[in-house]
Amino acid sequence: TVHLKGAKDYDITDKEVEEARRNSYSTGDDDMLILELAVQKAFGDVDTKDITLGSNVVSKNVSKNNGSIQGSNSINLIYLITGKEGEAKSINNIYPDGKTYEDELLSEIDNFEANNAKDFALVLSSLNQKTAEDAEGNEVAIFGPHAYAVKKVEKDTITLTNPHDSGVEITFSKNEALKTFDGFSNCDLSDENPAKPAELPVKTYEDGTKAYIDDLSYFNLMDATYYSKEGEKTGSFSINSTSNTIKKYDTTGKNEEVYEIPGVDLDNSSAKELLENIIERDLHSYKNLSLEKIVELARLNESEWQKARKNLS
Repeated sequence: TVHLKGAKDYDITDKEVEEARRNSYSTGDDDMLILELAVQKAFGDVDTKDITLGSNVVSKNVSKNNGSIQGSNSINLIYLITGKEGEAKSINNIYPDGKTYEDELLSEIDNFEANNAKDFALVLSSLNQKTAEDAEGNEVAIFGPHAYAVKKVEKDTITLTNPHDSGVEITFSKNEALKTFDGFSNCDLSDENPAKPAELPVKTYEDGTKAYIDDLSYFNLMDATYYSKEGEKTGSFSINSTSNTIKKYDTTGKNEEVYEIPGVDLDNSSAKELLENIIERDLHSYKNLSLEKIVELARLNESEWQKARKNLS
């Protein structure tokens, strides 16, 4: 069982490991291979909306070849493994106060060294295929676009591992690393950066539809969003606690209906409770109900709801 702190637990079988060895997965340590299989399952759950990930995971960018994961943003992988959000920067960014990309990367390498690799993750990325000179003067191939994990930093050298074969280490001078790698991702793994694990659906219905509540309280909004078994958005409700209105949207995000909720001054807590009742009572599935009627049914107490549901077709 692999516990991905940014997702959930995944069981990996001996059969899956053996099959992965015959395909284009990573080589070297079996632990790395098993981790790769768990990450693949997690991204599958993202596709079908069985989980939703942290706000920093904006794009999986996953492609498959012969059953293997070929690529994903390294900051996403750090999140999946740790549940913690980091940051990614590249040579294409604009840096303030006259700083350069090299200044930023060297600062992060120094942070890694100062922490002795504890509570700090650093990944270097190359955007293109190229060659570089290792610390012993040998020419080595650098894959691109590809990411390399920093394993240790000692004085003027930096040692990396390639996820393609985690059993092999490559050591560069810091200057060579600065010239070779075009981007980096870093993450504070200490308790000061709390984990934000993946969210599970508020409810999964018998047909496989999944419902989530999106807390956008900083905008005084609370949304309930529905996804099909395959992960396609099928509609949503949105409550604005400032205007006391609820809106119903179709699959394209087009506003189908708006209703001003009478007799109550909503706050974020009561808005969330109302959406939870809409979800729990499966009110989205009654296609003949107006939005006004849906709100009325959602505001009933449990005994009133049990009586009212008998009259619903």
